[in-house]
Amino acid sequence: MSDDATSPGEEGGGGRGGGFRNSKAFEALREAQKLREVVKEEEEEEKKKTKKKPKNPFEETTRRKPSTSSSSSSSSKTFSFVKKSVDVSKLPSLRDADVVLRRFDDEQRKRVSSSSSSSTTTTTTCAERSLGNAVRTLSYNSETVMFGICAQTGREGIDALKIWTEELNLPKGKLHGLDTDGIPKPIPSEAVFIKYNSLSGDAFCSEYHGEFRGVLFTPVLNDGVFRQFGYLDLSLFDDNNDADVRF
Repeated sequence: MSDDATSPGEEGGGGRGGGFRNSKAFEALREAQKLREVVKEEEEEEKKKTKKKPKNPFEETTRRKPSTSSSSSSSSKTFSFVKKSVDVSKLPSLRDADVVLRRFDDEQRKRVSSSSSSSTTTTTTCAERSLGNAVRTLSYNSETVMFGICAQTGREGIDALKIWTEELNLPKGKLHGLDTDGIPKPIPSEAVFIKYNSLSGDAFCSEYHGEFRGVLFTPVLNDGVFRQFGYLDLSLFDDNNDADVRF
């Protein structure tokens, strides 16, 4: 007879009245019961942990926020795009600077659209001092600064390039377009367009046949908003033209 089954009456008090019982089946049942108890204990433990530390749906946002804040970004900037002698605490807020320059830009566009020809001056009802400080604020908060200079002569354009890069503490690289195969050319006596980008610090000079005069200012901040204002007066920072620059 197989070891898996007992004879009638075994484990049941003997005799034929004890019935048939399988020891292996009872052992399996006991193991299953133990397993259910273990699973139940684990579930209870998990519920306790959940009660002690409820899930916070804002937790990830709270943790990530400091790394993307403007204060964190400003502190890690390689350049501070404003002249070192400028007290940045006295500059207008970013919002106010935006308002001043957007108002100026709107006035320029309206004036141009109401006239029969392109703008040749940059006269505006905005105070020049306010415009200069607004430019400083946006430059200071920028990751990249670009601008285009439309000048009546090459010399006028180069002088403006020197003033603007110095006043905004921008990197100074090479001025391209004034040589042929490495041989210097005379500075143009006619109108020029000079474009500058702080990523390289280089500037590029070319002929310009348009009638606009001034600086088209394009600060790039880390907020995803496109900003471009123009044309600002070439002499906006003339009072600060007292430094030795590379250009």
